[in-house]
Amino acid sequence: IGRDDLLARAWLNRAFAEYERERLQPAEEALSRALELFGKRGDRQGEADGLEVLGRIIEGLRGKLSKAQIAYRKAFDLYRALGDGQGMARTMARLGRCVLTGGGLRDARQILVEALPLARQHHERISETNSLMGLAVLAHLTGDAPEAIRLHQEAIAMMQELGDPAGLAGIRRHLGMHYLRQGRLDEAEREMQSARAVYREHVQAEPVFILRSLAEVYLAKGDLLTAADYAEQALAGVDAADDISKATHEATLGKVRAVQGRGEEAEALFQRSLEILEGSEYRIDLAITLMKYGEALLLLDQPQRARPLLERARTLFAEMEATQFVSEIGTRLEMVAT
Repeated sequence: IGRDDLLARAWLNRAFAEYERERLQPAEEALSRALELFGKRGDRQGEADGLEVLGRIIEGLRGKLSKAQIAYRKAFDLYRALGDGQGMARTMARLGRCVLTGGGLRDARQILVEALPLARQHHERISETNSLMGLAVLAHLTGDAPEAIRLHQEAIAMMQELGDPAGLAGIRRHLGMHYLRQGRLDEAEREMQSARAVYREHVQAEPVFILRSLAEVYLAKGDLLTAADYAEQALAGVDAADDISKATHEATLGKVRAVQGRGEEAEALFQRSLEILEGSEYRIDLAITLMKYGEALLLLDQPQRARPLLERARTLFAEMEATQFVSEIGTRLEMVAT
């Protein structure tokens, strides 16, 4: 019927549907068709919406972070030209989180510090929460524990007001991981179990990303049987197409296997994890996996093999200016030396 405007929106909706099914390539293909039609029609609003969705899809389905960042930046420029403050707030918050995920801490901080007041100005509360969470993770990575806890709690309060149980579970899980790094294990366990309960009640699925974090908490508490159970469940539940999640879950199980004294299994898990992460843009996940591998080798009484892994992890964290982890690894290296 010659309605390219309706066809473009149909392709955009198709992209959303593929995203919900966690199918990255079909989602990108549908968005490409939508963006082509929006461009032909000179529909800048549609193009901006499509680019924003493209960034979300690539990031959510663990595609190339640089590609998602380009999409967000183009969408932001279009929204600014259109005078769409809410669109600007959404894309700036998402861009900041995306840059942070790739390990660009300094750039992410600059973006998120600008994104937070922009979201408040335009009453974009979900984007405000995204910005708060990005700043909370930055505080965690750079060793500002009081600020990390304050920002997490502010984000939790906002998510409760917004009624987003999945988002609330994710923030509680992040706070639990912060408590874990601080050695506050009972508080870490409380936040993780609360996150799991909220997710299971409202989403009616087992959250594998929370199970993985629970495994790390119980490993730190010395409850090896529970840690192994959660780590195994988490890895078994990862989507086969999500290589990055598979890599991080394998690293957690690898650490558990090392504590169990099952060295060959631990080595195989870490090797597979690093094969995936070495070729990715997920620098924080790579550095954390190198750190865990080094710690696992220490547990297996192989300090000479552990040292270069820990040193490389410390170098990566230092390049990112993640001072909390630089300090932690420095302490471990001192132990290796003595």
